[in-house]
Amino acid sequence: MTAPSAPGISSPFVGRDAELAAIASCADAARMERASIVWIEADAGEGKTALARAAVARLAPDFTVHTAAADEFGGDASLYVAQQLAPVTSSHGFSAGLELLDAVAGWESAGPVAIVVEDLHWADALSRQALLTAARRLADEP
Repeated sequence: MTAPSAPGISSPFVGRDAELAAIASCADAARMERASIVWIEADAGEGKTALARAAVARLAPDFTVHTAAADEFGGDASLYVAQQLAPVTSSHGFSAGLELLDAVAGWESAGPVAIVVEDLHWADALSRQALLTAARRLADEP
């Protein structure tokens, strides 16, 4: 069976049914106010971006999706990735993570939220710390 194309994908997305089902399960948990983290890891060229886009395209319309992307030349730009998600004013990773968490809480008032960060391995250290701080605390949030 061929799934519909996700934005930015020129041909229909085929395969990865188990991965898409696992991500859909996390989306269902989010709709029931239980946070989840999905980590997509594979070698270059194996379809991580295509999988992420296909999963986002399958989210229910009431989801709010926020995206950020790191790149291999941006690792020195402090909080570059975190600031793509929300207007972070702190210059410290932990405090910036708490600001991200506040932003997520505001977004959740409109419905379930999905945050997609591409190429996290290239993100600057403070953004990674901010995302980790927020993610650790999401387990305690609706």
